[in-house]
Amino acid sequence: MKWQVNTINALKGRDDSLRRLILVVLMLADAISITLSGFIALHLRFEGQVPAHYFYTWINFLPVIIIIGLAFFLIFGLYQRLWRYAGVNELLTIIFAVTLNSVVSSLYMYITDPSFPRSVYIMTWGLNIAFVGSSRLLLRSFYYRYKTFKSQRTRVLIVGAGDAGALIAREIQHRYYDSKQLVGFIDDDRS
Repeated sequence: MKWQVNTINALKGRDDSLRRLILVVLMLADAISITLSGFIALHLRFEGQVPAHYFYTWINFLPVIIIIGLAFFLIFGLYQRLWRYAGVNELLTIIFAVTLNSVVSSLYMYITDPSFPRSVYIMTWGLNIAFVGSSRLLLRSFYYRYKTFKSQRTRVLIVGAGDAGALIAREIQHRYYDSKQLVGFIDDDRS
């Protein structure tokens, strides 16, 4: 009995440390995403010939913009979600969080330095959505790759080859592709 309790506590500790590691990795990835999106937007806006004034302005604003971004991502719960089950709702949450981050950051930058190109704000917004969304998609794909590697798939035989059987087969192939392997159908209708 004591061995079971110690094993359970050890597993809980491993889960907590893995969650903390994922949190740190996601926050670091988001900070890098915010940074890169601004630099790429500047390079796109000026076609690779970024004036030094705008480059250094972006660098000066960067710490505040990263803090604003991470704060909005925390408020919207981007670090508490189970990304292995991510879907449309999580994508919309990313879009809302990045949009509010971009609006507040752009207002801050515009009030502080009105000469900064407004087109950079829009490009940064789009790039940020792409980068933050991609980091979550990578996390989800790593989870499925790890889970598929770690476990064996259960073989499934569907009884009934009609519409319901086809629906179940599609569900298995799309949702349970990592844990279940469709072997075939059994049906009493010979056609």
